Amino acid sequence: MFATELANSGLPIYIGAALLGHLELETFRGYVAVFDEDVIQHYRAHQAASDAPIRRIP
Repeated sequence: MFATELANSGLPIYIGAALLGHLELETFRGYVAVFDEDVIQHYRAHQAASDAPIRRIP
């Protein structure tokens, strides 16, 4: 969960990988969990911050 928290807090992936001692970014990505609720929340926040119309997510 530590890698997930780093990524979700906005830390660039290459820095998270370096902090955890990974030489490959794909190794770090393998430890990051993606939750449906987070995807929807970030999508809605992005849409709210932009001028693009919001598409409904089922």
